Amino acid sequence: MKCPPAGPVPAVERWFTMQAPVTTPLSGPKADAVREFAALFAGWPLGRRAISIGGSTGKGNADARSDLDFRIWQEADVLWPHQAPERWRTYFELTEQWKRRGVIIDGVWPRQIGQVEAALR
Repeated sequence: MKCPPAGPVPAVERWFTMQAPVTTPLSGPKADAVREFAALFAGWPLGRRAISIGGSTGKGNADARSDLDFRIWQEADVLWPHQAPERWRTYFELTEQWKRRGVIIDGVWPRQIGQVEAALR
C-alpha cells in the first residue's frame, strides 16, 4: 500500500481519486493515520469517491483525546464485511494498529452518492 508523502495534511489535499476536506490542518500521528487509511480506501473499488473526516476533528475543535471518524462518499455500492471479508479484515487490523499507537479510529461511514442525491430531491 503506497501512502501519500509525510508532513502536515493541508485543509484540502487530493489523494489518488479522493479529497480529504479537513477544517484545520492535521499533523503528527493523526495525519499519518489519515494518509494510511486514504491509501487503503483508494484500493477499494468504489468508483469516484471522496473521503472526509467528521466529528470534532473534522470540525476543527478536536483535543488530544479525539478520535478519527471517516466518511466515504462513493459511486459504487459498498461491499460490507460479510461480502468482502478480506478488505474489511485489513481495515480492522489497521484500526487496531493505530489504536496501539494512540490514534483511535471511531469508524468509517460509507455513503453512496446516488442515494444521497436521491434523498436530497
